[in-house]
Amino acid sequence: PQRAAPHCVVGLPLQRKKFYDIVMPKESPNVRRRFHSKTIGYEFNGTSNENHLVQPDFKGHKTKRRRFLWNLQVLKHCLFFLAGVFFASNLFYLTLPGQNLPNCANQSNCTIKPKCAIQPGHIDQSSSLSEFTYGTILAGRNSDKAYNDLDLIRYNSVENSPDSNIRGLRVCIFTAEFGGIFPSGGIGYVLAELANLLASQKAYVTVAYLGSGKLDETLAKDLRERGVLFIKLPEPDIEVAPNHISLVGSYKALLYLRDKHNHFDIIHFNDYLGHAIYPLFAKRQGWLLEKTTVVVTLHGTTMWSRLANKQYPETLDDISVNWIERKAISTADFIWSPSKFIATSLISEGVVLPENVVILKNAPPNLDHISKHSKSVDRKIKSIVPFVKEIVFFGRLELRKGPLLFVDALEAMSKKYPNILDHTKISFLGRDTPVDKWHPSYKEKIRQDFLSSKHLMNLNLSFLDNFDREQAISYISNPHRLIIIPSMTENLPGTVYESIEFGANFIAADVGGIKEMIHPDDSDRCLFKPLPLNLATKLYDKISETYKDFKPVRHSETPTSIRSDIIAFHKQIHQPSSQYW
Repeated sequence: PQRAAPHCVVGLPLQRKKFYDIVMPKESPNVRRRFHSKTIGYEFNGTSNENHLVQPDFKGHKTKRRRFLWNLQVLKHCLFFLAGVFFASNLFYLTLPGQNLPNCANQSNCTIKPKCAIQPGHIDQSSSLSEFTYGTILAGRNSDKAYNDLDLIRYNSVENSPDSNIRGLRVCIFTAEFGGIFPSGGIGYVLAELANLLASQKAYVTVAYLGSGKLDETLAKDLRERGVLFIKLPEPDIEVAPNHISLVGSYKALLYLRDKHNHFDIIHFNDYLGHAIYPLFAKRQGWLLEKTTVVVTLHGTTMWSRLANKQYPETLDDISVNWIERKAISTADFIWSPSKFIATSLISEGVVLPENVVILKNAPPNLDHISKHSKSVDRKIKSIVPFVKEIVFFGRLELRKGPLLFVDALEAMSKKYPNILDHTKISFLGRDTPVDKWHPSYKEKIRQDFLSSKHLMNLNLSFLDNFDREQAISYISNPHRLIIIPSMTENLPGTVYESIEFGANFIAADVGGIKEMIHPDDSDRCLFKPLPLNLATKLYDKISETYKDFKPVRHSETPTSIRSDIIAFHKQIHQPSSQYW
């Protein structure tokens, strides 16, 4: 039609041949429809002898178009009306007395109404992008809704009786991590304490190591003196699922148990990596472990940890490991859940737990050999202002542990009170990890965040990433150091237990099972919601404290009672296999 435009003068004759040569070939069956749809309201009357353009009949077409435009107008007005109603309702709500109060930390005790001025110690809690980001991570993991599912667990209480004697009990602990062997995290230290506790009660304890680390001779000698047999399982002779992080270790455990048929009364696995999958399948098929109780402890699955760090599945192995872990949990004889949170979290994610589930805290670490510096400091210190001389982030440098949340909180507080951190040291106590495949170090990211912020660039910043466990505990026990544990989600973190046990001056995020570790009367003093402005408010309150305001936080349960419950639990589930020999 564009080419025909100079020749198509409306109302004037047009030669048929020239028209067809320019615009519409004779062979085209749809020539009339095409020309009608692409010109401005006129069509070629091919049957007319006068050979000119005539105005078509728009009856029906115009009516449909008019109805369509009218419907669009009605829809637009409806949307504007609904938006106006929504805006007016929110405006009316905000004008009600008390509704425009900032959500500060001391709101419940605030007497300044209806408009609460931001007083010293009150950080404005208005919504921000950072709040939305952290809230997205927390959604569905740390909400109170998970605890409503607790009724689904068939809780088996531990009968702690005086005759809970496990002398001669044969226990095997399978693990790819063990305290004192690099690399190892919280799982390794928890299982090391369990082995030491059971061995102290004259049980025969074997640790079957599935990892790749090397056992130090000093550690090996110490384990032998404690009565713990440590065995590093060899690689299988045949190639099974090459390099699969779960199946290779599970197959090594299967071969070892086949050679030690019914040698153990109780076997411990953890949910991480699902190494129990092959032995449990063999037991369900009836050719292995028929007289042995298999316990799977919930430390946190791979997918649970990855999602908390915003690391999504990238390979088929990531998907298969998730299935293996969930299947091993569902197939176990007993599930040992250290916290209510981790069990209900798995339920909410669709994991089918077996009938026998016990809620029982992990074996507390025996740290008597580490001196508690806080007690010696207490006698020397008078009323000192400021009491806090250093703020220490305590935990591994990864997203789930909250280092970026901590940086955001420091910036929010420094922006409100520019000089409050001038004489305070900022330290990060924990092992460094990669941010992602493009950024190999959280330490460097945090350093860059400090340098790029005008409120933080001049602060005294340090990284303590080469401390061992004992050095770290000694470091946090000084009450002049304010310890921050701003995790986004947790099960039962050892950092919190160590902070309580050594009287550290600490605050922690109210997520996961952390609240279950703290005495109910102390939780309000040391817990905060894991949002930058909430943490900033808590930091200001703690920095403003004097020595006389400091009170150590207490355990919800004493370490002695937890150890007694663990021993009673093993006595309760023990099925003596000697009667079958």
